[in-house]
Amino acid sequence: MMTERERFEAWAKSRGNQMQMIEGEYACPITSDQWEAWRARCPDGWQVVPKTVTAEMDAAYASDAYDTAQQCHDAVLAAAPKPGDDNEL
Repeated sequence: MMTERERFEAWAKSRGNQMQMIEGEYACPITSDQWEAWRARCPDGWQVVPKTVTAEMDAAYASDAYDTAQQCHDAVLAAAPKPGDDNEL
């Protein structure tokens, strides 16, 4: 699985952005600003999910296989579509 930085850089490169780094920062101010916006869209430890529950999420929630609410929550998040999935809403 790609890291958030790898996903951003793949996106940025596909748009012709300059990816040169100087002391851990993007040399191009536009790329640097886009990276900051990319990171601000969803904080670390969070995942964007659809407003409407998908059938896959509902099936994960309905399972009796969980001992804790966290296990159930993890299963529902895993079943949620991800950006770039073919089933993206």
